[in-house]
Formats: sequence, C-alpha cells, structure tokens
Amino acid sequence: MVLRPLVYSLLAGFFLGIYMVTWNGGLLFVFTFTLYLVVQFIIDHLRGKPTEYLGITAFFMFLIADIIFLPVSEERFVSVAMVVALFIPPVMAGVSRFVRGRGWKPAYYPLAMLGIGIVFIGIFAAVSSHLLGLMFSAFRIFAPVGSSATTTMEMQPFLYPQGSFTTAVAWGNFTTSFFLVPWWPIPGVAFISFVILVYLFIRRRSDDKAQLLFFFWNLVILVLTLMQRRFAYYFVVNIALLSAYLSYEIIWLSGLRRLA
Repeated sequence: MVLRPLVYSLLAGFFLGIYMVTWNGGLLFVFTFTLYLVVQFIIDHLRGKPTEYLGITAFFMFLIADIIFLPVSEERFVSVAMVVALFIPPVMAGVSRFVRGRGWKPAYYPLAMLGIGIVFIGIFAAVSSHLLGLMFSAFRIFAPVGSSATTTMEMQPFLYPQGSFTTAVAWGNFTTSFFLVPWWPIPGVAFISFVILVYLFIRRRSDDKAQLLFFFWNLVILVLTLMQRRFAYYFVVNIALLSAYLSYEIIWLSGLRRLA
C-alpha cells in the first residue's frame, strides 16, 4: 500500500516530464497541480491530518518531471518555475510538521506559508527581478493582451469572439454539453454535472483528494477556455467526463439499478 502511491507519483512525473518536453505550455498543468497541492496542504493541516504524504508524492512527481525536462529546457524562466514547484511540497510539509510540533493553532499554518511566500518573492526580486517578471508574465495566458489577442482567432474569448456575446462557438464545439439550447446561455449537461458533484462533495464532507484535484482541473481549464477559445481542445476532456457522469447517473436511476 505504501509502494503504490509512490509508483503513481513516478508515473505521473514521467508523463508530466514528457509533456513538458513536447510543449513548454505544459507549465499550465504544473500550475494546476501546485495550486491544488497548496489548498490540499492547508485543508489537511486545518483538519489535524498529517501532510507528509503530499510532500513525498508530489516531490517525486516533480523530481522525475525535472529530470526529464530540465536537460532539454530552452526557457530559463520555465526551468526555474519547475525547480520552484519541486520544492514547494516538501517545504509545505516541513512547515506543517513544525507548526504541529510547536503546538501552535492550525490557523497559523496558512499565515506562515503566506509569510514565507512573500519573503521568497522579495528575495527573488532582489536577486533577479527580470526573471521573476518573466515568470509572472506566463500568467498572461489567462488574459492575453496586444493586437494579436483580438485578431488571432484561436486567442479570441470563447463567448465574445468578435467583441459581443454569442453562444455560437460554444454550441459549435460542445452542443448540449455546454449550453442546453443553441440560442440561449442555459448551462448544459457538463455544468449541471459539475454542480451536482460539488454539492455532493460538500454535503458528504468528502475527503476525496482525487475529486478536489478534479474540481481544480475543471475550473482552471474552464477559465482558460473562456479567455482563449483554443483551450477548448483541452476542455473537451473535461466536458466528456462531466457529461458521462450525469448520463451514467440518469441511466442508472432510470432502470439499470433494478436490472443490476
């Protein structure tokens, strides 16, 4: 049982590294994983649960990805971002253990991490403000600027491709999964499914890490898709999974349960 999570971490790191070699934009998924890890660390610590498992598994995932990617990386700021991501999990695990060992209130943990983050950014800015600026510029992917952001079709907003709202692009890509009807922005099957899953997660006070990661993944890709229509290629996986869940539940409740 101890070996299995480690094997999954190594495999995840292998595929993440291969993906980063293929496309530097894969840093998007590093950001998604890191964002999830930060939230999961805080949740586990506030609930009084150990966080070492997150530090170990995430560290090895990023370590394998770095071993594969860094030797061929051509963008310095991407390489630095990958190294930073590598050390975030063990640092957060170590701080969590330190706070628990001191008997401090759990609420001090997120404050401590916020303080460490501010100090780190300050030191980084003093050492290399240019490199820090390049790293922050990567977040422009969420809100592209410049003439190309409006003239390049794939970079146009998903619901405002020509400056005015339309459901045409969403319907053309996903039909009823995004909007239930082509002429009115009524949330479609995938969004209904997402709301149901979140409701059940909260109602049951679930501690399912995979579900929480799934939620973060959906939200990040949705935001990117709304900002730039080219990310609909990625969102199609999320749409398919969410639509499949609701379809399965409807089929199950409509008679498959009795047959089973």
